[in-house]
Amino acid sequence: MLHSVVRRFFTLIELLVVIAIIALLVSILLPSLAKARQTAYMSACMSNERQIGQVMRMYIDEQGGYYPASMFWPPLSGGYCYWQVTLFKADLVKPGSGSNIDSPAGETIGYNIGTTPSGIWKCPNGLKSRNNWVSQTHYGMNSEVFQNIYMKDASVKNPSSLILMSDSTGEFSTGECSVIRRPGNGTLFIGFRHNVQANTLFCDGHVTPYNISSLSDYKLWYNSL
Repeated sequence: MLHSVVRRFFTLIELLVVIAIIALLVSILLPSLAKARQTAYMSACMSNERQIGQVMRMYIDEQGGYYPASMFWPPLSGGYCYWQVTLFKADLVKPGSGSNIDSPAGETIGYNIGTTPSGIWKCPNGLKSRNNWVSQTHYGMNSEVFQNIYMKDASVKNPSSLILMSDSTGEFSTGECSVIRRPGNGTLFIGFRHNVQANTLFCDGHVTPYNISSLSDYKLWYNSL
């Protein structure tokens, strides 16, 4: 006895329903995936800053307990002595490559449009340089305290409450390319690129994300309290 085989195909309506369900699931999952990706970027950036804190500590230990100056203005004889140039001269920063091979601070400073930092100096959410006078780093130093001075580590009164570095907007600005606060008028050059927060490294080595309202607290920028 022969049995007839009935083949059933999707109707157009059923196919559209399946596509709609898939689209709904994608729309639900995408924000969660984006949030997870941003969280991962933030964690990677915090790890970078902790390692930068260790590099700073190595410099301090090698230099008799002194921090590098964030910058000197007017510049000292011999050029612009930004903190990353100082680290490079102390052999704590590797040489650069490609278009930045001849830059004075190797991997952390560059003068070329379209270049990006490397290693721990690159924030996952940081952008490429947009002009020719831009520090090759996505992190800047607190110039309210550390400009024009080699500060003694022992003179920092509350290292857990004094900002050392933070995410910077160095890829956009000129002149203040590796600092995050301009002395005098307090202009901030901070990159709030992690869910409207900026990872912030303190002198004791810990890293905490802050929003712009929290970073407006002047007590975090000075060594007087």
